[in-house]
Amino acid sequence: MTALDPVAAVYYIAKYQNGEVEEALVDGSSPYAPKHRSSDTPWDAVVKRGLATAITLRIVTIGGAEYQLRGAAIDAKILVDKSGVLVVYSKEPSHLDKDFYLPPPHNAAIFNADASLRLTLANPNEGKGWYIHSAHQEKANEIGVNVTNDEEWPDLLYCRLDEVGCKLIDTGISRDRR
Repeated sequence: MTALDPVAAVYYIAKYQNGEVEEALVDGSSPYAPKHRSSDTPWDAVVKRGLATAITLRIVTIGGAEYQLRGAAIDAKILVDKSGVLVVYSKEPSHLDKDFYLPPPHNAAIFNADASLRLTLANPNEGKGWYIHSAHQEKANEIGVNVTNDEEWPDLLYCRLDEVGCKLIDTGISRDRR
């Protein structure tokens, strides 16, 4: 197997009924990340339009290769080692998830730089109502996810990603959802 170039950037791509395509940078800490976007519409305005027929993620490597991820992800962070991307899917499926969806409580995965699925992440809190809320970068050399339970836990609980063991570790760090 050939080694893949490191990930440089991740973009949301929204396609609309009228044929428009919008792009927005989700994560990209490399100077090699392309700075392209199809229009100057603020991303919040794009989401509020509600006209999207498809939302996907595009992974761009330092070498310039581009790969599309299946499914409508809600958040993404490039792994610290840049070998892939941690992707979080919504708690509830939508019409945009027809290609790929991960249900709670394990609604996050790691994808390689070429968009192939590496593994689904196991939420350390598997009880009823728990789900992975968002990707989070606690420190420069550490990423993870925030997990929560809308009925039993009002805050976000930070779980660090152990990239070697490829698992989430509950840190006990809790923060307000706002």
